[in-house]
Amino acid sequence: MIRRPPRSTQGVSSAASDVYKRQETDYARQCFREYHMLPDATGHFAALYRPTHMIGLELGISVASIALRGEPTGSPTGFRSDVVAVAKRDLKKGEILDGEGGHMVWGKQIPANRSLTLGGLPLGLASHAALTKDVRAGKFLSWDDAAIDTKDQAVIIRREMDAIGGQEITMPVVHPAEIWQQTGRWYEVGSEMSRFQDKNDRDMVLAMTHEEVVADLVSREIKSYKQLPQLVYQIQTKFRDEYRPRFGVLRSREFQMKDAYSFDLDTAGLDRSYQAMYDAYCRIFQRCGLPYQVVEAESGPIGGSASHEFMVPSDNGEDQVLHCESCGYAANRERAEVGKISDKSGPTSEDDLMETVDTPGTKTIDQVCELLGCTSDQMIKTLIYRADDRTIAVLVRGDHEANESKITRALDAEKLTLAEESTIREVTGAPVGFAGPIGIQCEVIVDQSVGVMKNAVTGANQENAHLRGVNPVRDFAFTQTMDLRFAEAGDLCPRCSGTMDMQQCIEVGHVFKLGTKLSLIHI
Repeated sequence: MIRRPPRSTQGVSSAASDVYKRQETDYARQCFREYHMLPDATGHFAALYRPTHMIGLELGISVASIALRGEPTGSPTGFRSDVVAVAKRDLKKGEILDGEGGHMVWGKQIPANRSLTLGGLPLGLASHAALTKDVRAGKFLSWDDAAIDTKDQAVIIRREMDAIGGQEITMPVVHPAEIWQQTGRWYEVGSEMSRFQDKNDRDMVLAMTHEEVVADLVSREIKSYKQLPQLVYQIQTKFRDEYRPRFGVLRSREFQMKDAYSFDLDTAGLDRSYQAMYDAYCRIFQRCGLPYQVVEAESGPIGGSASHEFMVPSDNGEDQVLHCESCGYAANRERAEVGKISDKSGPTSEDDLMETVDTPGTKTIDQVCELLGCTSDQMIKTLIYRADDRTIAVLVRGDHEANESKITRALDAEKLTLAEESTIREVTGAPVGFAGPIGIQCEVIVDQSVGVMKNAVTGANQENAHLRGVNPVRDFAFTQTMDLRFAEAGDLCPRCSGTMDMQQCIEVGHVFKLGTKLSLIHI
């Protein structure tokens, strides 16, 4: 039974008062072990990582620490009034209590660069506030106190992975370069991969992911189809030399990740493993109390045939999600499709003549708009790419952003890069900044928003000149239009007649079907 120490120290000696303070600390420790959280009846909550480290946070809803232990969401019940009194008396919103020799002392405020929200919850809690210490940008050390919630999350993850037949392994953080060279990613990945040489001058890699290692492992250990399917997972350190580490431990260069890998006999087996992992992720985030949303996503540089991300709304998130309220369609902005646009403006008049206008020194959309008095949505932007061994001109509206993932899929290309200046001169006859579809000497593909434009402005394929009054079909031919741009808020939904809104989110999980890309290398 937990016994409450004396509430008052009036009329006692200083030594006795210190004893009472230590007893109060011990009491807080016992409360933490039994209840995990100290709620304030006024809506403040105190998260106890250890009795000597408390954070005062205003949540107003279920607290992450409780949810991370698999408890039901909603306001916790059954807390004694004296427990509530501890939180109410000792904590102020946004302040931290640091421990010194078992005593409570006021510490600093939650660092500004770690003050953000995740799904409505202040991430001062998630980033452990003063319980982590920057060593360098994006790299942290943490007190054992800060690891308590991480360990609780790991318990949930392990239980759910084990429940679908996962086997936990631990793969090395340092990899030989050979396995990355074998898959080609040694040459494809840029400076975010940390490379070094050991004392024998052999190239090595700090793990940014573990696909190469696990594929190499399974290729040597699996001897028969009778040993399939297999599912292995780990919770292991990763290192990615991010350009912009942000928000404390939320996006750092060195971090821990749970990654799992399934190996199946056929596509049907892959589908079953994918669905099992998808469902397990849903259960994990539900148990953690996160208001997650599953969205369609790109698989990233490693590729794959299907991909879903688990997103949590946050004003500070770096990902953008397009969502249709009417039908529920949701996708990462990198993946989001745009509904079919119909041409309601009527046929082009033959009286709308195309003319060449001088635009000296104007190489950007904004410069041309300022000179000609037009707006960016009246311009046709011509981008020149190299798709494998082909040169391609991509037409998008001036206020839209070309989506290279969509362009790559539309061209069924393996590699897509912007063309060099020499290639641009070769196909346009002009320097960079004056490309247009009329008379260009390469294949052209057209975004659907360009196909319905009237009297547009575009490059004239000659230096210091643009064309005005350009109309697609009449002035340049194409057989079809495609969805080649990033979706925006207000765009038509690709699944229904509704429109999509866009919100900032943080990615907390990702599943994708890799297929045979890595396994075929080891055959």
